[in-house]
Amino acid sequence: MALLLPLLQTGYGQVCSCSDPLPISSLSRGPVLNNQVSDVPVAIIASNRPQYLYRMLRSLLSASGADPDLVTVFIDGFYEEPLAVAKLFGLRGIQHTPIGEA
Repeated sequence: MALLLPLLQTGYGQVCSCSDPLPISSLSRGPVLNNQVSDVPVAIIASNRPQYLYRMLRSLLSASGADPDLVTVFIDGFYEEPLAVAKLFGLRGIQHTPIGEA
């Protein structure tokens, strides 16, 4: 919960609300009829902007046919908040050291 406190302070009160928490697990709308691409993995590239990652993942996972087991969030750097957002949605989060000049 401590990692998600900054999200509470940036406008995501429903995520961490003790009295009325957001039901993140109920985002999925179920399978798509006649889906020809039901098992395509999705790679999300993120950095240190957890509020944008949260909005994007909420939108992605609320789409019909979205499968959280096929989504991986790759975090460009060792930032705790984007990893906490990925875990909030039950997704794999992989942090790595950026390659390139500083």
